[in-house]
Amino acid sequence: MKSTLTDAGIGVGLILRVPGIARPGTVCDALASHIDLFPTICELAALDPPLWLQGSSLAPLLDGSAPAVRDAIFGEVTFHAAYEPQRVIRTQRWTYIRRFEERDRPVLPNIDASPALDYWLENGFAERTLSSISLFDNALDPLQRENLAGVASLAEVENQLADRLAVWMRATEDPLLEGPVDLPPGATVNRASDLSPDGPLVERDYR
Repeated sequence: MKSTLTDAGIGVGLILRVPGIARPGTVCDALASHIDLFPTICELAALDPPLWLQGSSLAPLLDGSAPAVRDAIFGEVTFHAAYEPQRVIRTQRWTYIRRFEERDRPVLPNIDASPALDYWLENGFAERTLSSISLFDNALDPLQRENLAGVASLAEVENQLADRLAVWMRATEDPLLEGPVDLPPGATVNRASDLSPDGPLVERDYR
């Protein structure tokens, strides 16, 4: 599931040992991102962080001086085994995922070739319809099974998350804002229409 942007794809266990600061055995559910590690190390080592550094130090979580250092994390996938551009904003309560291609069927090469994939294909997984927008309630649906995108009562939530995701994409100069992303020179991928990552690799016409 690591090529997805649900919690199964973006969730990573983080264990920190900082003698004299972090209380052993403490569990913290605050949101954290990989880009928070560099500023955390800078603060713990009493180093001035570079001006270009992104992220937030996790030190306040370690010493208990703050319950959180951020209210959202962002994630992206563009190429895995095949082209499948997606972006996500994940808050404590909500996960909002946007798919950027018109394709509404699973991109099968982005699932490892395995007996599980064979079983899914035998049972019609290739014909499943995927939504361009997904909205999950992490409090009431922690396994993220029920897509609430388009639910009228949640329109404001959905619009706010969409706006925040767009702001982040602009701030990071996301190439998707200019349209489909080109494959880097010399790279090869599966076609999105292939049935598994065992298909032939190509340099063009991969969408």
